[in-house]
Amino acid sequence: MGQKRKITVKIYEHPIQLDIEAEDEELYRRAEKAVNEQLRLYANSFEKIGREVLLSIVAYEVMLDNLKTNDEIKRLEKEINSVLNREV
Repeated sequence: MGQKRKITVKIYEHPIQLDIEAEDEELYRRAEKAVNEQLRLYANSFEKIGREVLLSIVAYEVMLDNLKTNDEIKRLEKEINSVLNREV
C-alpha cells in the first residue's frame, strides 16, 4: 500500500471527506468532475427536479455504465480465453 491522503470532493456543492491512496487522487478528482458535470446537465434540462432525484438519476446511470462495462470485460475475457485455448 502506498501513501494515504485526505481529500475533500464536492458533489453538488456537498463536501465529502475521503481517505484515499495518494496515487488515486487524480481518479477521484476526475470522478468528482464527471458527476458534477452530469448533475449540471440534468439540472439545466430538468429545472423542476430536486437534487435528490438528480443524484439518483446520475447514480443509476453510473451503475448502468459500470454493469455494461463489466459485462463487456467478461465477454472479452471469454473470447480471449477461447482464442488462447485454440492455439494450445
